[in-house]
Amino acid sequence: MSGMSNDVQPLKLAVALCILVFAIKVVAFLFTGVLALFAEAFRTLSDVLISGFLFFAAVWSSRDADADYMFGHGRAQNVAALVAATLFISFTSYKL
Repeated sequence: MSGMSNDVQPLKLAVALCILVFAIKVVAFLFTGVLALFAEAFRTLSDVLISGFLFFAAVWSSRDADADYMFGHGRAQNVAALVAATLFISFTSYKL
């Protein structure tokens, strides 16, 4: 489990910073009333959700092998990256 902190630490930081940026954009919208800031805040919320999803996948993939998964859970991170990429491509190409 010593590798877990090295893999998860950057994702934890990314989630925290995305949440901070989201909060700043929402507060800026509340003070200014500029609707573009509100839209941008919700775009940032999608970053929070994807980063959070990848964070939990990294935590899950760092688990040791057990009776059901004799080779460990390492592939969970690959599957999560594939799901995140598919969601990203789907959302960005929706209106194109």
